[in-house]
Amino acid sequence: MLLAALPGVAAERLAVLELADDAGLGDAAASLVTDAVRGAAAGLAPRILIMTRENLQALLPPGTDLSACLGDCEVETGRRLGAQYVVTGRVGRLGGQLMVALELFRTGDGALLSAERATAANAAGLPAAASKAAARLLARVPTTLAPTEP
Repeated sequence: MLLAALPGVAAERLAVLELADDAGLGDAAASLVTDAVRGAAAGLAPRILIMTRENLQALLPPGTDLSACLGDCEVETGRRLGAQYVVTGRVGRLGGQLMVALELFRTGDGALLSAERATAANAAGLPAAASKAAARLLARVPTTLAPTEP
């Protein structure tokens, strides 16, 4: 299987779903912002497995649009992926700026563990803003899974 547990690596998984693009940035730009969020999650390794975009696509039915998944769908999708945690979000516009809104859910009970927002003046600044927001978001995962300081 794609996500077999490795010795010394936690069996717990975190899935970062594709961010919804309410700002009209386009698929490529929205994917870059999602990748920035996924990259920020790398600090959780090796205690938690960060699922790649390819992992998600391989485990879900063909044609599944993760950016269109809202509410309970996000948590249920995380469960179907075998993830204990799922990060979801949206990119939008607010007062002439771009904004990314992120949420962290525990899939077992659907609890919202954390939410973060960040803004950028333009699309070029959005990945960095999203990465910082994701780092704040993920710093609040349960302490057994919190990223370690380098």
